[in-house]
Amino acid sequence: LGGELITNGSFTGGTSGWVVGTGWSYSSNAVSKTSNATATLTQNTTLQIGNIYVLTFTISNWTVGTVTPSYGGVTFTARSSNGTFTEKFVAVSTNTLSFTPSNTARFTIDDVSTKQLSGGNLAVGGTLNRSESFSYFKWWVFQHFNSNRVIQNNTVIHD
Repeated sequence: LGGELITNGSFTGGTSGWVVGTGWSYSSNAVSKTSNATATLTQNTTLQIGNIYVLTFTISNWTVGTVTPSYGGVTFTARSSNGTFTEKFVAVSTNTLSFTPSNTARFTIDDVSTKQLSGGNLAVGGTLNRSESFSYFKWWVFQHFNSNRVIQNNTVIHD
């Protein structure tokens, strides 16, 4: 993983680096959704289109409602429970990280992190069929690795 892209994801000492909308409040090194509103909690970062990123965040003290994260042009699953959530995604834009709550939602969010996924080995389990997404996948592999090596059934078939 690359370096941390989020400023003050642990909300240490305040909300520096964040835009805190109506209905959110800071307390004890975390941010909580404490009153009715759908304003977002956001942070401006710079993502590179086509790169893969990992977003992680923790929700605690959840009692009602949902919060929907979006980042890099991707909207993720609306969350409605306590837990630490991880989203892996390919950025399709350089858009801001946003957490959008439902109007009556009540929860605390903390430990927000984003890192670029880079390097390592590529593994495909199962069959990868040719389609438009395959063409993008092939482009991504060739753009992000230094080899055009193709391995099939543990045998190098193109180097």
